[in-house]
Amino acid sequence: MNKTCQSLLALLGHSADAFLAYLLKHRIYKAYWLFRSNTGIRKSLYNLKKAHRRALAALVYDCASLYIAKERPTLLEIGCGWGPNLHMILSLSQSKSVSICCKGIDLSQKSIAMGNRILRRRYEYPPKLECGNIVKLMHKKDSYHADVVLADASLMYLPESDIHQVLASECIQNSAIIIICELCYTRSSKLDESLISHGNLHDYESILPIHGFTICASLSGNYWMNETWDKFGKILVFRNQEKSCRQ
Repeated sequence: MNKTCQSLLALLGHSADAFLAYLLKHRIYKAYWLFRSNTGIRKSLYNLKKAHRRALAALVYDCASLYIAKERPTLLEIGCGWGPNLHMILSLSQSKSVSICCKGIDLSQKSIAMGNRILRRRYEYPPKLECGNIVKLMHKKDSYHADVVLADASLMYLPESDIHQVLASECIQNSAIIIICELCYTRSSKLDESLISHGNLHDYESILPIHGFTICASLSGNYWMNETWDKFGKILVFRNQEKSCRQ
């Protein structure tokens, strides 16, 4: 943590976790992610080894090949960072019969620049990464439509009202599959401080059906090597029956 943040923490009299929770709960998630991108990019290269990325890549490929009747299904990742998930998905699909066309959106310009630099050297058809606010972009550009939408630890930094806006957009409504990898709240959840400090918690199993998506899979387990995520984290798959080309 840099000296400016340390000084601010001392001034406020808060711990680092409390300070980040304060930022998130006041919807200053852009400031948090820009700070995170400056300190965490090098760690992201190691994070390719995380088990949940391998699980997500396999799940995305299986959903695209099972439910999308196209030679090149499209994927949009919300909050893609520099693109570790997209890298895993492209690497997997290269050896398979179905090739996936990937796109990603993130708030951090540095992460997007790094991803474009790394991935363009590795793939003949690299993912298209762009910097921007997902809430604004989904209502402005049809080019963000994708058959499969992936959100990995990104929706938790949005208030529920913004999630409803994103899900109601034409781009998302035309998608066949939504895969969410998040800390999940349900009515039976026993909330503790470790879970609350991670930001906005949402009951995705109640939110998605409002917008026409039906849950078809729910996965949990020791994917994350993190106590809170292993306890409350889930990978959820939702399907839009009207847009799925295969039954």
